[in-house]
Amino acid sequence: MKQLMIWRHEDKSDMAKFMAEVFERISNETDRLSSRDVTAITFWNARGLPEPQVLLSLKEGTIIHISETWRTTGKTNLPSSLDSYNKVWSPAIKNKILGRPSGGLVTLIDKDLNYRILSSSHHWLATLVTINDVKIIMVSLYLSPSSSISTVLNDFKLTLDDLLLSTDFDLFIIGGDFNARLGLLNTVPLEAADGSHITLKRNSMDTKVTQRGIALNNFMEEHRFVLLNGRCHPDTSGKFTFFGAQGLSVVDLVWVNTASIDLITEFSVDQSAYRSDHYPIVVKVATKAHKPHM
Repeated sequence: MKQLMIWRHEDKSDMAKFMAEVFERISNETDRLSSRDVTAITFWNARGLPEPQVLLSLKEGTIIHISETWRTTGKTNLPSSLDSYNKVWSPAIKNKILGRPSGGLVTLIDKDLNYRILSSSHHWLATLVTINDVKIIMVSLYLSPSSSISTVLNDFKLTLDDLLLSTDFDLFIIGGDFNARLGLLNTVPLEAADGSHITLKRNSMDTKVTQRGIALNNFMEEHRFVLLNGRCHPDTSGKFTFFGAQGLSVVDLVWVNTASIDLITEFSVDQSAYRSDHYPIVVKVATKAHKPHM
C-alpha cells in the first residue's frame, strides 16, 4: 500500500483519482465487514428448487436453507448467478417409480464464510459456520406429514446429543418445516429472556396443538431449545407460515439453544408471493466478536 501511494504521488495529476479509489475501497471493505455484524439466516420449504432470481431475492440471507428440493442427487448444477454460494446437499429419496421424490435439502452458504458439514441424513443437514469469531451450528430439518415424528426425533437425538457435547459453538439453530402445530406451547426461563430480544410468552395466529406438536415441543424443551416464532420482533404476532387448501398454519419453525438467545436480534416470516405454499422464515443473528458461550 505504501509503495503504491509513493508511486502515485509522483504523478500529481492522478493523485485525486487515486485517493478517491482508496477511499472507495476502504468504504466498501468497511461496509462488507459491518454487514457481518448481523447475519440473516433463511429457512424455506420451497417445494422444488426455486428459480435463481427467487433465491437471489433472498440475498439478505448469507445462508439459505431450502427443504423439499426434490433433487435425488447432490450434483445438481445451479446457475452461475449463484456461484457466490457454496452448496451442501442432502438428496431426496425416490421409493416409487411413479410420483416425485420425497424431501431433499440444500444449504447455500456465502463463499466468504468458513464452514464444515457435521451430519447429514434424509431428514436433516447439519453444518458449522464461522462468522467473524462466532461459531454457529445450523440444522436444516424436514419432517414430512407422513413421517413418524417419534422415530425421526429418536434418530436425531443421537446426532443432537453428540453435537451438543463434542462441538464448540456459540449458537445452535434448528429450523425448517416440521409439519407440527404447537399453538402457544414453549416456555422460556425468566433468567434466559432477561436482556434479550425474546419475550417469555409466545403469540401465534395458529392456536391448534397437535400430538406431533406436543412431541416436538417436549423434545426441544428437554434439550433446552427455545422457539422463536411469535416471540421476537417483528414476528410478535406469530404469523402463519403455510397456506393451502387445508387452511393456514404455523409449521415452519426456528429453535435456538436457550443459553444463546441474546445473539438473536430478529425473527420474521417473509409473506411475499412465492410459488411455494410455505413462506420463508428469517432469523437475524448478532455476529460481532463476543465472549463465547461454550
